[in-house]
Amino acid sequence: TRSFTDDKNNSELAALISQQQNEGRKDGAPLLQRVEINVEPDWMKALIVRMFMGGIRKQRRKEDWERYFLVKRGVTDEMREAMGMANSKVGYVYLVDWLCRIRWAGSADAEQAEKEGLVAGVQRLVDGWRREREEGSKRQGQKSIGAAGGSM
Repeated sequence: TRSFTDDKNNSELAALISQQQNEGRKDGAPLLQRVEINVEPDWMKALIVRMFMGGIRKQRRKEDWERYFLVKRGVTDEMREAMGMANSKVGYVYLVDWLCRIRWAGSADAEQAEKEGLVAGVQRLVDGWRREREEGSKRQGQKSIGAAGGSM
């Protein structure tokens, strides 16, 4: 899955994420972020992963450490099925919008067309978020004008 998201393997995605770091949301969160979730329901394997967490962190930038999660329980078979996680031994990449809806998914080694599809999907989501934000601002402005006009 790192073939989809790794800075070296998908420099277009890395550039797009980097561009958007300064354009945050009202709550201060970045507009785009890469989150890695390692699902390991076997407690023994989870313990081993936890033991190697230092090595895992060395493979990532320090600012990405807070977006790497080891999940030991809570991912049900129904959730796996709904997300298309048929094989627990491979990694999956999901493009999730601001309403937590999966908009794109990939697994295994990425081919060039798949990387391009991911970048295009990210760009469409950014554009959609901006449009929605602008429309929300316009609606808010119209409410303010209407409220001010009604008090005269």
